[in-house]
Order: sequence, then C-alpha cells, then structure tokens
Amino acid sequence: MDLKSSGLSRPFGRAVVTGGAGFIGSHLCEALVNANTEVICVDNFCTGSPEAVAH
Repeated sequence: MDLKSSGLSRPFGRAVVTGGAGFIGSHLCEALVNANTEVICVDNFCTGSPEAVAH
C-alpha cells in the first residue's frame, strides 16, 4: 500500500489503528510507518496475531 497514491494531501504525524494486528490493519500500520508516521496499534488479538505486527 502506497499512501502517496491514496490521494492524501498531507502526511499524518500520528495515527491510531484499531484492529492493527489483522490482515488489513497490519498492512495499514506498515504503510504508515513507512511514511514516517508514529503508529499506535490497538488490537485484542481475537482474530489477529501478535506475529502480524512483531516487525
């Protein structure tokens, strides 16, 4: 996922991603981190896994 191609006009300084250990959330977290955004990932691991966001 490339945030530049998503149509965002300015970068985020900080983001909270709920469900960040799931498939979509983990990819979103990775894209935000790659865009130099401070990311706080919140997940209860009901369906996601800690391994998805370990890196």
